[in-house]
Amino acid sequence: MPLENILQALEAESERQVAEVAHTAQTEVARLHAQAQAQATTVQQQHMLAIQAALQAERARIVNQARLEALRVVMGTRETLMASALEMAARRLGSLAASPAYPALLRRLTQEAVARLGTPGQLRLRVRSYDVALMCSLVEEMGLAATVEGNLESEASPWGCLGGVVVATPDERISLANTLAARLQRAASLYRSDIAALVCGHGSEG
Repeated sequence: MPLENILQALEAESERQVAEVAHTAQTEVARLHAQAQAQATTVQQQHMLAIQAALQAERARIVNQARLEALRVVMGTRETLMASALEMAARRLGSLAASPAYPALLRRLTQEAVARLGTPGQLRLRVRSYDVALMCSLVEEMGLAATVEGNLESEASPWGCLGGVVVATPDERISLANTLAARLQRAASLYRSDIAALVCGHGSEG
């Protein structure tokens, strides 16, 4: 084969190999580019999912915190309204203790306490210092064997001393408080749900 033909064949083969290498390189570059894009898309999706999960968790936390705060405000408001209602009731009872109807009320409270105590014999009746003379008169009228003491106003109560009587045995081992403040306290405990519904205008507490 002439030299010129050999050179042409070598040049043609060289160009073919260069074209093949270029094609292979281009194909590999395209594959790597597609792979990189796919990985980038996957990473982006993972980041978006992570961000969305974090946002949802934060949203849930904020909503729960808002609900707890709203519940705290509602409960606080209800307690305030209930305290105001009981304070108003205490004021009315206090005014009743200063009214002409109080002697009959004190007599009834004493009769109830004596009957509930159910202890025969001598009793100790404690009333407000202001009511000692009245109670002595009532004891005589009712034919009770009892001593009368004052200083009931020293009894601890959220609303102060509103009147009434504490009946006890002479040794004070058995005692029953039938005071207006004690009755109000019992009513506040027994009918808490009803009072809450009344002052708040909706159902009873849960």
